[in-house]
Amino acid sequence: HDGHMTMLLLTAKLIHENRAKLHTNVVLLFQPAEEGKGGARNMVAEGALENPHVDRIYGLHVWPTVPSGKFGVRWGPMMAQTCEFDILVHGKSAHGASPQMGVDAIVSAAELITLLQTAITRNVDPHQDTLLTIGKIQGGVAHNVIADEVTLSGTLRVFSSAVYDQLRQRITAMINGLSTATGAKFDFKELMHYPCVDNPRPLVEEFYTYLDDMSDVMLVEPVMAAEDFAYYQKNIPGLFVFLGIQGGKNEHSLHNCHFDFDEENLLLGVELYARLLGLVEKPN
Repeated sequence: HDGHMTMLLLTAKLIHENRAKLHTNVVLLFQPAEEGKGGARNMVAEGALENPHVDRIYGLHVWPTVPSGKFGVRWGPMMAQTCEFDILVHGKSAHGASPQMGVDAIVSAAELITLLQTAITRNVDPHQDTLLTIGKIQGGVAHNVIADEVTLSGTLRVFSSAVYDQLRQRITAMINGLSTATGAKFDFKELMHYPCVDNPRPLVEEFYTYLDDMSDVMLVEPVMAAEDFAYYQKNIPGLFVFLGIQGGKNEHSLHNCHFDFDEENLLLGVELYARLLGLVEKPN
């Protein structure tokens, strides 16, 4: 994120130095609360795309699997629609020596984790990229006590709203059925929901005209990561592009504690912003 902020700050400096060349209003959005609460949704609700009115929007994201010196893009779905959720499992506490006196929330949670995977493998068309992960389990108080509460935290990622709706219905059915089978109660809580980043083909084709050479861009496959830029695309035409940083000092994935990149790559992103704004001439 510091790289993204740096590119926008340098772009702001260019705008200030060349404001006489500008013939349009420019709004710079600095990714408020992108990690966690989907800040773009609140930005839209609070009028970030109005006063002045924004006709289109562009976003850049440093990307470790795209080679340095290149951009990565595709039209259509590029980043996943995602839902982060908690499932609260409510059982009944009892002594570990008398499990029949309780309802084991840990066993019920374990059954649900296994069952949820079949929602992907047996209920969704295999040609539809879909992912469900339980990333955290929390519950229990002692070695010899039947747990009365467990929290499962996970994420659901798809590229189709129809598939998402199908899975939500299937998960609800599984929870209801398992509740009947085990006696436990399950509460599904959706914590955060990002739409799919979906690039319009006309904007992708126009993007190519800002490049010196077609070899400067590579067609990327859709990725299961999510980005709140999608909220802007739900309101106005928008293009999201990956800025390559592969090679050099970076050998780690995004969100790895050792992630790093060569800052020289950021200048290519600033140059692209400058071309989009007309501060640098497009190639012939």
